[in-house]
Amino acid sequence: MFGRLSFITSTRIHQIVVVVNNEMPGRLQGKVAVVTGAASGIGRATALTFAREGASVVCSDIRDVSRTSDETDITTHDAIKKNGGNAIFVKCDMGESKDVEALIQKTVETYGRIDM
Repeated sequence: MFGRLSFITSTRIHQIVVVVNNEMPGRLQGKVAVVTGAASGIGRATALTFAREGASVVCSDIRDVSRTSDETDITTHDAIKKNGGNAIFVKCDMGESKDVEALIQKTVETYGRIDM
């Protein structure tokens, strides 16, 4: 199976194709990760990496699509699901306590816990 590895330079996000060995479970198999800023940039790369390592990922941001046109048209949570992972999106402004509370509540409601 092939996967994508993203890295950022000063002006673009680059993706290269890498071979993924699915015979061994990932280091995060069975874990639940909440990733803020998951729609783009480092947050997106983190969410995709956690999912590739086996985590169920709660992608959170103020919008579900990237703010830049340099990134792919597919949302982070849809990219994870397309590659066989488990992910949801929860809209959250980290500066609003009610949004953070709702993020935690939805994560625990969906997955039963938060590991990271």
